[in-house]
Amino acid sequence: MIRKWMLTAIAMCVGCASVAGLSFAADEGGPVHEAMEAINKHSAAIKKATRSKIGYAKAQKELPSHVAELIKLGKETREHAKDAVKKAKNVKDGEKQWVELCDHFIKELEKFSEVVSKPSTDQAQAKSAYGPVSQSCTKCHEIFRVEEDF
Repeated sequence: MIRKWMLTAIAMCVGCASVAGLSFAADEGGPVHEAMEAINKHSAAIKKATRSKIGYAKAQKELPSHVAELIKLGKETREHAKDAVKKAKNVKDGEKQWVELCDHFIKELEKFSEVVSKPSTDQAQAKSAYGPVSQSCTKCHEIFRVEEDF
């Protein structure tokens, strides 16, 4: 008898999990989501590298490649304005704002690239130079990152 109820409970849990997974999967994916995942990966590597002097010394040579990849991703993401603004609520000229924010992100990354490509740059300078890049992400997320109410 206990086995019967256990199987029923397990089947219900699996069913609920699969339905929940399907609803999350419907919201996930797409070119913007994939680009944001990649952007987050490179941004996290930069933040980790600029957090401390030791981390910066270890990762200093890798920073320009992370920045170059972020610039490339920013340019690719810029082209997906229609996909990006689908869920944004109460945003006027969403596509125009998306493009402007992507351009600002790219511009700040190019400035950051100039700083970290110099061998004389220290950790404090790199961290300070990354601040505007991070702020450009925050500005965009304030408008376009829609948190779902569950």
